[in-house]
Amino acid sequence: MTIISRILLKLVDREIRDVLYHSLVPEVATTITPRGKVNITTPSADTLLIEIQARDFVMLRALVNSYLRLLKVITESLRELEEEGELR
Repeated sequence: MTIISRILLKLVDREIRDVLYHSLVPEVATTITPRGKVNITTPSADTLLIEIQARDFVMLRALVNSYLRLLKVITESLRELEEEGELR
């Protein structure tokens, strides 16, 4: 059985989408487990799609939580840089 979860982010800025994409791609390469896999794509100029496939709900939950946590860290870092005037 394969369980699939999709996280679709619609972003207002293509630059931020690119930062998120390029920050997450290395994580996909290091997420090696026979119980699940992750694929990240940019279906349009303002969207980022994270597709997570897992053999069981435990692995699906672990992968979803990991990628949501990564997204949170990246967006908080971008916000800090923007507040300090180092972004744009």
